[in-house]
Amino acid sequence: TSYVHMLNATMCATTRVICAILENYQTEDGIVVPEAIRKFMPPGYNEKLPFVKPAPIDEQEAKKQKKGKKGDKPPAEPKEQ
Repeated sequence: TSYVHMLNATMCATTRVICAILENYQTEDGIVVPEAIRKFMPPGYNEKLPFVKPAPIDEQEAKKQKKGKKGDKPPAEPKEQ
């Protein structure tokens, strides 16, 4: 008897596999596609998946630096009542 393992992800937990690939194959500019799944990837993306947006943590850091440059004044002190 032959079993169909990839029908509806019956062989593995798909999200766990994706997380493992992302964690283990991440580089500075994208994700290196593991050799075993390159034949299933679309043309142009069979070796590396480039990042297309900056990481959210980089965006937050840029916003903090931008705010710091705008308001170089010290914060206003609370008024006494």
